[in-house]
Amino acid sequence: MRGRQLFNEGDNPHRALWLEVRERHASMFQWAFWIDWYEKCLAGAPQDWEGLLTDIAVIPSDEWDKGPEHIAELIAQLQKKHEATAPRLAENTLRAIQTAVARNGPALALQLDALAQLVEIELERIRGKNPEDDLAQQEREHLIAVFTRMREAIASMRALLPADGRLDDAGAQEMGGWAVVLAQAGEAWNSEAKRMLLNDPASKVETAGRLVAAGSVAGVLTACGLPILGAIAGGVIIGEKKLTDLTKAVRGLGSGGS
Repeated sequence: MRGRQLFNEGDNPHRALWLEVRERHASMFQWAFWIDWYEKCLAGAPQDWEGLLTDIAVIPSDEWDKGPEHIAELIAQLQKKHEATAPRLAENTLRAIQTAVARNGPALALQLDALAQLVEIELERIRGKNPEDDLAQQEREHLIAVFTRMREAIASMRALLPADGRLDDAGAQEMGGWAVVLAQAGEAWNSEAKRMLLNDPASKVETAGRLVAAGSVAGVLTACGLPILGAIAGGVIIGEKKLTDLTKAVRGLGSGGS
């Protein structure tokens, strides 16, 4: 089931009930994690099954008996723990990022600005669509969330670019982390857009848009010193590669791959 939608398109018998439940609990801190988790299950989005979710699953039953607010606090602590213990980039990956940023800084800034504009155009286009049913609305909102995350990654990478061209180890580590977020979020242009936008995955406009997106994301990642990640991320966007290939590439960054 991992990496697959919970229901086939249009087959979710609980979509109306879920939308009602989600709306009722959206502003409540104790339900934020569960809403995000279920949305990812519905979309077949990647999740940390072996790490964070396993730790949540083995929380003792007496802790669960203390109520949703208490569990939400424990989950928040676990999320912070997993963020703090995330694998660091390999030494040669850090050096590759530092060398590339020093060499490509001005061009990389322009590429990030262009990609940011492309994301804004895509967000505007998605927001302007009128979903035909509750499921389409759910997919639309998920896609907006993914592109918003991509916008955050682009802005963070742009802010990390040093004025003097020299990126320290901490900056290179952070740049690499946001590069991974960008690569993973870029998959939305294929998996989500293909299923929802215009209800016409094969439209020339959408296909052309994904080609531009693939080139832009791949160009940014390559300019950051991560050409393999860039090539695979671009291939995922236009459907030539699978998300599993992207997952392998991300793992490779911690073992010296780029």
